[in-house]
Amino acid sequence: MRHSTPDTQRRGLAMMLVLLSVSMATILAVAYLASRDNSIAISRNIESAITARWAALSALETGVAILETEVDWRTFDPQGMLLWNYPLSGASISLIVADLATGQPPDSRTEHVLLVARATVNGVTQRATATAYVPTVPADATAAVDLAEFAVFGSQKILLTQNATIARWPTAALSTLGPRVRLGIQAIAAGSVELRDNAAAIDSTVYHGPGASGALVLNASGPAIKQVGLLDQIPMPAAPLTNARYPDGESIYTDLSSNGSVTVNTDSRWHNVALSTSAGLLTLRGDLTAVAEGDLNLSTGAGILIDGNVELVVFGNATLDTAFIELTDTATLTLYLGGDLTLTDSYIGEERPDNTRDNTGYAPHINPLRIQIFSINAYDGAGAGTGWAALYSGTTETLRGIHFPADATTGYAAGGNGTILKTTDGGKNWASQASPVDDWLKAIDFVNPNLGFIAGSNSALLRTDDGGTSWRRIELPFREKLNDVKFVSEKIGFLVSMEGRMRATRDGGRSWRLLHDMGGGALTSLSFPGGRAGYAAGERGTILRVPLDGEH
Repeated sequence: MRHSTPDTQRRGLAMMLVLLSVSMATILAVAYLASRDNSIAISRNIESAITARWAALSALETGVAILETEVDWRTFDPQGMLLWNYPLSGASISLIVADLATGQPPDSRTEHVLLVARATVNGVTQRATATAYVPTVPADATAAVDLAEFAVFGSQKILLTQNATIARWPTAALSTLGPRVRLGIQAIAAGSVELRDNAAAIDSTVYHGPGASGALVLNASGPAIKQVGLLDQIPMPAAPLTNARYPDGESIYTDLSSNGSVTVNTDSRWHNVALSTSAGLLTLRGDLTAVAEGDLNLSTGAGILIDGNVELVVFGNATLDTAFIELTDTATLTLYLGGDLTLTDSYIGEERPDNTRDNTGYAPHINPLRIQIFSINAYDGAGAGTGWAALYSGTTETLRGIHFPADATTGYAAGGNGTILKTTDGGKNWASQASPVDDWLKAIDFVNPNLGFIAGSNSALLRTDDGGTSWRRIELPFREKLNDVKFVSEKIGFLVSMEGRMRATRDGGRSWRLLHDMGGGALTSLSFPGGRAGYAAGERGTILRVPLDGEH
């Protein structure tokens, strides 16, 4: 069931910000216009000026009212004109809406808005402006989740060292409004966000999910970083798939190493790419995919010019040392990395004139949608060629058990300090489950999608009857380090332990009887493939057959 209430609250908050901005803008406009009252034009007709000023502010309030309605003002007019020469109490008013970030008419993605109202009376024109923030709301009244609001988002770690700095870009369109820089992190362990040496995150806020360590952010120096805890874990959306084939065995491709200019206008693949002089320039022109099966190294003034819609795939590390990757005015770059991205006195962004390729730090601002960087091995796609793809669990605890009960979508993992995780999307996102214990958890088994068990040290035996939403501990009359648990029905189940004992239950875990004692040496795992028997394995080559006769 979908509810519209959350979006109503969201719109109310947005409009509160609009009204606040209008109030501020009105004060500024009045102060500014008052200073103009002594001009020759206004002194000749003060009455017209006052009337025009009132009309402009009234038009501005009309614009605010339009933003509060369901009118599709973003696409109402291709030039952003909401009103044009509209008569109002002897004045002629015009109202224009623009995207504050681009200065152009708004589109479907516009959220930061500039309202401009003009009013003319007897040839005297007054102008009033206001800024507003109106978040986009999906047509189905459900909140869309992405990472567009974050300047930096990390799954496992955000690490800044030496003099690295995160701050508002001084030439960005919205920089003058002073918004805080948003950093997001999925991990919740201590030190998941770390600033070493003289690194700094200026006017920044770190957003994190529930259960985060009090030492989530470690800051060696610099201004304090504000933290905001969210009620839900921040999901990590899947990266788009690359068209590049994953390297398979020893590379058959040659290195690209040049001290001059090289232009590529078709899909290309190399072993390593290395450019190391100021004359070294690789131009990728057109819509193409360029692949380095190994590393990309740019240094000593070398660079890459992106002139088209380019997919650049680097399966190794990308290192830029006094180098650059620049985009022409309409180009886009999607960069996939299998290793680390290291920048030292280097630049990735809009193409700059030669004489500004220096260390001033005032390179032009670029629309962030034109440069996107993804990790290759974080999701299915390019990494699938190896047969395995690394997934992010959201915890740094050691995980000992994993189980997908019925399909490849819903699964569970468990490990140190009572950690229990659940995924409902095939492992791309894992949510932490409330655990009643802080012991080592080692094995997971589900009888059906709702009924499941977890076993661990200190005789920890947990049960869920609601698919992992809640877990409760089953108290056992013995204390052992449980290695595995298997249930063949809702009532019949088995345990094996580090102490070498096997036990069985016929009542869903309320009571247990001893089936076998190794007298030393651990029993480590259980398997029940069906039929009339199961099997247990243990130390010193032990394999036991467990007959099920009499247990059903």
